[in-house]
Amino acid sequence: MKSIVNKLVKNLKKHGIKVKLIKSKFVQYGDGTICNGYFDETNKTMKVAVGKPIIKWFPTFIHEYCHFEQWLNNAPQWYNSAEDEQYTLNLAMDHFNGYLKLTKKQLNDYLHRAAEVELDCEKRVIKKIKENNLPIDVKKYTQRANAYIAFYYAMEKLKSWYDFPPYESEEILNIMPSTIRGVNHKKLGKKLVKLFEKHCIKQ
Repeated sequence: MKSIVNKLVKNLKKHGIKVKLIKSKFVQYGDGTICNGYFDETNKTMKVAVGKPIIKWFPTFIHEYCHFEQWLNNAPQWYNSAEDEQYTLNLAMDHFNGYLKLTKKQLNDYLHRAAEVELDCEKRVIKKIKENNLPIDVKKYTQRANAYIAFYYAMEKLKSWYDFPPYESEEILNIMPSTIRGVNHKKLGKKLVKLFEKHCIKQ
């Protein structure tokens, strides 16, 4: 896995991307949101939390690398996830935090656009795993990816980013399909939303 990371880091740097592998369990995005990693096209930075066994952070590294490829290859989903040069997820978070007032229609649109870029990214990750025989369990990764994408669609009801990642909950993963196309994320059941509330949001 380290040799793959080194190879991809070399390619990132070739394209002017600063790579920061941070020895902590999580990293903070610009607005203070915690996550396992992110790719930032504006500052040309990719940051991943590596304060855990490599088997845990390697999938995140590949995921963020695929975001880099979306940007590099002008993926329509990547550019559709921005509005007035701001990420639609950031605009939704500003709404939840009281810094911005969005209509229900705007909020729904922004969250769905944010989810679509993640869906495209996860498809790229799964394709990369299969084509390069990466040491990642495809079935488990796909279930984790489905949980992550579904959370985006649930945010309109939850009105918050997660405190604990949805893909770390076995109860949530147990009801996730093993195909990236196997769940209708736009029609979430009440059970799944309640599981997100139970496992992902501080009470």
